[in-house]
Amino acid sequence: MKKKNLLAVLILPILLVTGCSESEKNLSCTLKEEVEGSTMMSTMDMTFKGNIAQDITLNIGIEYDEDASSLSDFFKQVLEDQKVNLEEVGYDVTITSEEHSHKLTAVGTSETLDEDEFTGSYEATKKSLEDKGYTCK
Repeated sequence: MKKKNLLAVLILPILLVTGCSESEKNLSCTLKEEVEGSTMMSTMDMTFKGNIAQDITLNIGIEYDEDASSLSDFFKQVLEDQKVNLEEVGYDVTITSEEHSHKLTAVGTSETLDEDEFTGSYEATKKSLEDKGYTCK
């Protein structure tokens, strides 16, 4: 009987810690658009714990061929405008440029999501992004 009580005392805290914790789910969504010599790729990766997005990373990349290189400044300005908007809601944003491409990376939490993107659950957020044209997995 003492062994059963000892075993219960040892196992119960482990079950309480692991059994009651909320599992994490990852959501990765991608949107790709191509227009005459340029490709815009947007990915949004989120980690949910329960119904709350804990970590969010948004990447927007614009690649263009030699024929569209005259639009380089325009493409960069598009990302600069997005940077301002994202920083206003709390994202930490960086922009990098290389020959024939520009990339924006924004990192945030559920509090930095637009209201229409964060609707309180993994499933609802996934549906919202898919309704905007993203492919999610």
